[in-house]
Amino acid sequence: MEQLLSLMLPISALNVKSQAEKPNQVDVLVSAYKVIVTTPGPEASLRKYDATRENPTSYHHSTLMPLVVKTRELLSDAFHSRFFSRYTDREVMRTCSYVWEMQMLLHPNLKQPDGALMEMVKTCGKLRRLDDDVIRRNQSVVKSTVKQKLRSIMRDLAPPCTEQINISPQQIPGYVSDAFSDDLSELFNIRTIAAEPATPPPLHEEVMDEELERWFRDPSLLQATAKGPESVLHFWKRQQESGTYRFLPSAARIVFAVPASSAQIERDFGISGQMVTVQRASLSSENIDMCSFLNRNREFIDVTQCSKLTAEEARDSVPANVTVNLDPQTAMEMFESDWEQALVNSFSAHISTELLDNPVASTHSNLEYTSLLHIGTVYCYIKEM
Repeated sequence: MEQLLSLMLPISALNVKSQAEKPNQVDVLVSAYKVIVTTPGPEASLRKYDATRENPTSYHHSTLMPLVVKTRELLSDAFHSRFFSRYTDREVMRTCSYVWEMQMLLHPNLKQPDGALMEMVKTCGKLRRLDDDVIRRNQSVVKSTVKQKLRSIMRDLAPPCTEQINISPQQIPGYVSDAFSDDLSELFNIRTIAAEPATPPPLHEEVMDEELERWFRDPSLLQATAKGPESVLHFWKRQQESGTYRFLPSAARIVFAVPASSAQIERDFGISGQMVTVQRASLSSENIDMCSFLNRNREFIDVTQCSKLTAEEARDSVPANVTVNLDPQTAMEMFESDWEQALVNSFSAHISTELLDNPVASTHSNLEYTSLLHIGTVYCYIKEM
């Protein structure tokens, strides 16, 4: 059982991380890499479930139970066929979107194209027993494909080039050279009209390539905040506001809009379903979309558009009619005159006379008398305080 636990624990951690409320896409991808590393072929050792860096214990492959060996083999095949075939199968390489890999290249800590991504391609190739030449070719294809897809997004989001003003030769004023006569100009075909300037090629492609290569050399990392490291989107927002990069921040917004799993989308559908009920069927689709957006992006949206009140301002904003003054020094000042008058009336002689003359009303009078006695008791208690 401990061997099965050691095998399934990394997969369970990946499942919990990918279905979290706001998972980090790159963190989920790296965790998936960890799973394929910890569940390798039949000749590798199995890391023990309670192993640590100080005590890296593992099970030797010869000591594994047949059930564990078969389970690990099935898990390895399942992970490869459903995800990691994008690094070994040429057909899958041609159709894969590589969104997660683009997210990795746009993360400050894992942006090197020859880093973790190439190691993962190599590991998957070794697990599938591919030749070294095939592995190197797969690495080259994956790296070039990911970079090309990222450039394509940058190109689609780039603003249009400034339109060039095309001036025909007839519109360009000619000039007469004073150094040569008309005869010499006609004889040697000396031009006296300025030629049409050549239209410079668009610079977007060159600027994008330069910006992408500059990003791979940039040593910038996520900044530390009071709540921990800043998010990747905050990092790219800071880069855009500083003017460090022109095209990459917009591409990062598109790439990181893809969630790590469908769990967050299913939660959003559940929230929308709670809003759209029979009693609230008149909600427009625009309002439903906006409510779902605000529910998903609470940390980025200030719904009230107001600054947070201080404790003193919040205390001063409480209406006086919903508060009760329990200060003993002022309680008697608030009710002393009314209570004394009620006590005087309750113990006056006309109550006894009324009870003797009208026995029918004795029941109501007794209740009134009892209530007044309770009021007098509370009054005396507060007065003694």
